[in-house]
Amino acid sequence: MTGNINWYTLIPEKDRIVVDATARWLRPVSWQWFVTLTFPWNVTSETADAKLKQWLNLIERTMRTRVCFVAGKERELSIDALVDVRSPFSDYLKQRRYKANTVRTYRQNTRRLVRWAVQLGWVSSKQSVEEAWKPLLDALAGNPRAYTCIIFHAIQNQRPPSAFSVSDLDDWGESMLKAGRQYRTVRSGKWNFRRAVTNAGLNRLLPKLEPAPRKTAYRVRADELPEPLRSEIRELLVWKQARFAKGRPQKTRHRPASAKLLESNICRLFGFASKIGNFSNVTSLRSLFTEEVVSAFVEWGLNERGLTRTTLLHLSLIYGAMRYHPKHKDQDYGWFSILLDEVPEDDPSILQEKKAKKSAPYQDLCKIPAMIRAARMKLSPDDVKTSRLAHDELLMLWLTTLPWRQRNLRECRLGDPAVANLFFAPLPALIHVAKPKWVEEALASDPKKAFWQFYFREDETKVGQRVRGILPRRLIPLLEEYLAEHRPRLVAKMDPGTLFVNEDGCAIDYQIMTYHISELVLKYIGRRTTPHLFRDAFSYAYLEAHPEDFLTLSKILFHKSIRYTLSVYGRNFDESNGVRRVDEWLGAAA
Repeated sequence: MTGNINWYTLIPEKDRIVVDATARWLRPVSWQWFVTLTFPWNVTSETADAKLKQWLNLIERTMRTRVCFVAGKERELSIDALVDVRSPFSDYLKQRRYKANTVRTYRQNTRRLVRWAVQLGWVSSKQSVEEAWKPLLDALAGNPRAYTCIIFHAIQNQRPPSAFSVSDLDDWGESMLKAGRQYRTVRSGKWNFRRAVTNAGLNRLLPKLEPAPRKTAYRVRADELPEPLRSEIRELLVWKQARFAKGRPQKTRHRPASAKLLESNICRLFGFASKIGNFSNVTSLRSLFTEEVVSAFVEWGLNERGLTRTTLLHLSLIYGAMRYHPKHKDQDYGWFSILLDEVPEDDPSILQEKKAKKSAPYQDLCKIPAMIRAARMKLSPDDVKTSRLAHDELLMLWLTTLPWRQRNLRECRLGDPAVANLFFAPLPALIHVAKPKWVEEALASDPKKAFWQFYFREDETKVGQRVRGILPRRLIPLLEEYLAEHRPRLVAKMDPGTLFVNEDGCAIDYQIMTYHISELVLKYIGRRTTPHLFRDAFSYAYLEAHPEDFLTLSKILFHKSIRYTLSVYGRNFDESNGVRRVDEWLGAAA
């Protein structure tokens, strides 16, 4: 460059700050020498370091003085590669535990380099693809929920809008999951991108990408229901949850969770009647739960909404409540059973395929606690992240040892045996509790010795029965460490009293627990497994190790009857199993 124009004057004035700062840093050095060492052949980083040290030693011997140097390794790297690596590089820095400000600085400097390159005449090799996506980028600019990073991912992979499809969207999702993004973030990102494109009226530019499905929200909140329907529902819920109600079979009593589901189904049915079916004068339970309304809902749900038979069977909660309630039992509800019999069965192959996508082998699930522990050991013991990892390690170890239902795990309370579910106390007198051998040995030396125990009352289990037991040994060391060192750091000021807590230190709700566990499994073994599928994985692994021991399995799972355990997990248990047991018992002929 000649005259007053050089590389320094070509860059923006605000970007000269870095250059000026470097110059000020080097100015105190009394003697400066800038050189470039070029190798005529490809060398490794180690070889380059060794050659540089040899050259510096030669300089020091010749000048008979020590040399202070600043070395920077230069490699040929295209600007295209620099643009492509921006997002992965940020993820890499985060994984290496760089601070957020450091990561942000690297990203800003990368953008500056690209901006300088453009000012100096650089033209992207992907310019044609970028130009094809420009109308979409311009239309979605300023929309924080448009997830335009999907467009940059497509440009990076040379995918023009005309060829962009669902598989490209899934490819972006996989890259985000590998980078550590949460599954729910990726799922919402896909949906928000498609919705933003649809709202902008640009679906024609993406002919191979199906538009985001539009589902009409039809459910009505309970406080928005008209009278007297709202009061009737409130009265119905109280009646269903009462300990005793005349005329109501005791086995049909609802737990709070079931009562909430009943209320939700009534709200959905009313929402359909008022918003979709356009039924008028639906202001009471009698006018809502009619053959005309329910039949229309079932037809719409199957043919247009895509609901399954399993989902529609939830209507039976309303049927079960109406036919026994004193104010409604005089109505004829015989049409309901006939209607449900006409609903086609769900395709079992589709259900199994969906389940298989989320299921993980029990052996793989058992590896997760150790993987979390390895990550925990790398952190400082006083770090709150260490406590969160200890929390997750205990959670995963618990699910692979005692596959409780999610509600029992979420609501498991610590404290006094009289009110808590998990406690450390002597064994109760005159109450049967099966004792492992190690417990019997301990009691032989100290009859009043305390042990970790769990106890759920009738209203705390799905099947309405008491459940108690001694905590397995493999849980105890980590449990005691967690309670002594880690839980105090995680719990909020108002302690919820539960064993496990959410990010805010409060009790965990159903959705957060599902998200959290599935994210953990996805992170460590690459499969998004929900809490309930831990029960399936455990059951199949247990039956493989203890063939035909369905009775014990039913007790582990808190099932009320072995018949239900057989119906779920006994697909391969038939008469041949009985014959085999006879053969093993009686043996060969004498």
